[in-house]
Amino acid sequence: MSDDTTKLLLDELRRELPDVRRDVPLAPYCAYRVGGPGELLVEARTDAELLRALSVGAALSLPITVLGQATNVLIGDGGVPGLVILTRAHAWTVHEDVLTTASGTVLAELIVDLAGRGLGGLEFAANIPGSVGGA
Repeated sequence: MSDDTTKLLLDELRRELPDVRRDVPLAPYCAYRVGGPGELLVEARTDAELLRALSVGAALSLPITVLGQATNVLIGDGGVPGLVILTRAHAWTVHEDVLTTASGTVLAELIVDLAGRGLGGLEFAANIPGSVGGA
């Protein structure tokens, strides 16, 4: 995208997503600590923020990349074009036999909490790095 186009999109995005940032290095957000910048980046801390970011990005016809903890993800030095959404929602509830969790919940923390409650079923995922619902 040209700088002028990116600035216009950034202004439009900031109307709905005030915390959107431009040309953010993605290496600090990735397990391997490598990779170029995200052209436009927003951290979604709630499910509502994630849905809003997806909606606004789609309405502006932006390429959208959603990342969780970015484990097992390699980002090229050229970075990621369009809107990068980092899922940072971190909440879950258990009601009877049903677990409901946000997309950014760190898997290991969830499993430890469930084990502490005497609940099982996710033990197979104990050594899988990352978050629920994210790459």
